[in-house]
Amino acid sequence: MTSNGAQKVTEITTHCPEHPETVFRALTRLTPPKSKYAFDTLTEIGILRFMEHRQIGEIQNHFRERGIHIPERTIQNLCQCFLVYVVATHLESYPQIARLIVQNGGYMLHVDATTTKGSPELLLLKDSWSGIRLLAVSVMTESEECVKPHLETIQKNLGNPVAAVRDMGKGIENALIEVFPDVYILTCHYHFLRAVGLRLFDKIYPQFQRRVDKTGIKKILRKLRKRFRNRKGTEERDKALEFLEYVMAYRKDGNGIAYPFSLPAVDFYKRCEKVRPEVRKTILDRAKKNTNSPCLSRLENALNLLQPPPAVRGRIRSEYLKLEARWQWFERIRKALRYRNGPIPLNTKGFLSDAELEKGRKMIDKLQTQVDDFIERGNSRGDRTLKRVLRGISGMLKIRKDELLAPNISIEVNGTHKIKQLPRTNNNVEQDFRSLRRHSRRIRGDSDVERSVQRDGPGLAIVKNLDNNDYLRCVYGSLQQMPAQFAEVSMNSLQDAKAAFHSSRQL
Repeated sequence: MTSNGAQKVTEITTHCPEHPETVFRALTRLTPPKSKYAFDTLTEIGILRFMEHRQIGEIQNHFRERGIHIPERTIQNLCQCFLVYVVATHLESYPQIARLIVQNGGYMLHVDATTTKGSPELLLLKDSWSGIRLLAVSVMTESEECVKPHLETIQKNLGNPVAAVRDMGKGIENALIEVFPDVYILTCHYHFLRAVGLRLFDKIYPQFQRRVDKTGIKKILRKLRKRFRNRKGTEERDKALEFLEYVMAYRKDGNGIAYPFSLPAVDFYKRCEKVRPEVRKTILDRAKKNTNSPCLSRLENALNLLQPPPAVRGRIRSEYLKLEARWQWFERIRKALRYRNGPIPLNTKGFLSDAELEKGRKMIDKLQTQVDDFIERGNSRGDRTLKRVLRGISGMLKIRKDELLAPNISIEVNGTHKIKQLPRTNNNVEQDFRSLRRHSRRIRGDSDVERSVQRDGPGLAIVKNLDNNDYLRCVYGSLQQMPAQFAEVSMNSLQDAKAAFHSSRQL
């Protein structure tokens, strides 16, 4: 079955008269093994599924419009087959990829893994300079034993990277040091700041959030907002709704970023505290004019839920003050690492020049001095654990100082020396992980995406390379040439590709 419909094909095989068990087949295959669907059909289904994000029913209708009927289960199987062939072709194309990397002056290796439902995990190795996903495999854990063989695969085929970026996990770190002992290895700023934030907030913030939620104020405010919106507009109603909308927009303070880079419960509490006196003042001003304020009064009653009996109120207030003090330390560390509060995940302000690099180092040294002074003489204002937490963060800064700010490097490209700057985060890998989940959410139609990411992740990651024009020209020539390339894939490469999808097998 081709993309133009059913075609009758005659395959001729010959046998050796002296060796009956030996069979000679045509060198070029038209279909995958044990399949009646040609490679052009396989390729078209794969592109529709993984590049245009079509659902199975949409793909079936696409072919039905041309008078071709393919069962849904068959389409699903062909989708999986497409992923295997993409990975197999990628593995066979390492020599071409290596030449492309040499033309770019080398490669900048980023290593990270993702999972939200335990094992297995998707391990992704990517070159941020070319944007090529070098390898994607399923692994049981991020341990050195699981990661090391795949780094050795990259080293064997592509040589050593110019530098590498990894998260705070010991497994990936140890594997990189073992395989690339002379390579400059950086700590990802995003993961470093995340570790700092968890140290500062992980004990106290969840408790504060539970206390605020336990008052029931958010549920009541949501009901009031719905009621006020449906009520006939008056000046008093509009003013109450204005206050209410301001309070319920508390998540904007975090610029859409996740905990611990933002503290939504703290932002909510802060807005409530700001609005409460203004609501009270508006009610009193209207009372002087003998004017009732039913909407404002209901809003005030709701806001007063954050003013429970003294013992509870004292705990909420004290925890809020502790979190505010800790947030100031988090901001100091963020600024020392030259970070800004931006979209998910936090982005750097580009790359560091030599002058900015030296300035950044001085900022880290200054921050280290501030932390040490606070530990020695500072007043933690009732937060007994803050000094201990900062002592641990101080140790992290000392250990990883040289891994946080990357120097510029000189490389040779086609006989010309160029200065290239090293990225300081695994942001490009994190973007790929989010892209895989968006794709899975689109084709599934729901939010339960982890199963498909775990099952298809290695293939989905390599398919992303097809958006890279340099990679496409290097490996396939064009999308139209994919069927011919698939037809030449060896059985050994197919076996290696299938191993990439199974965490219990090695390439």
